[in-house]
Amino acid sequence: MKTSSQKQAQKLANQLGISLQEFCAQIGVSSSKENLDSETVSAVITIMDEVNPWFESLLDAWVWFTSSRIKGFGDMSPSEVFRQRGKAGADSILEYVASKNMGGFE
Repeated sequence: MKTSSQKQAQKLANQLGISLQEFCAQIGVSSSKENLDSETVSAVITIMDEVNPWFESLLDAWVWFTSSRIKGFGDMSPSEVFRQRGKAGADSILEYVASKNMGGFE
């Protein structure tokens, strides 16, 4: 039986047209139901929900998440920040997105 986090991750991966394994690799978590980090998956879903209006499609938002370099994070992409900094990285990206949504600059 799949966990709630695994179902959420699988749903987003399906919407993006990628495998669960690829999705999990981009956010730095294991795709096994025993090791799938629910906090990280929830943070990614929250970020995708927040940045999706910035783009024409969910896939464009995912491309931003996986490849856009952010100067304030040492030119790392949001997904690299997740992989390297774990929960602290997720919190940092959430703060960055909230700031941008409020009209903040980089």
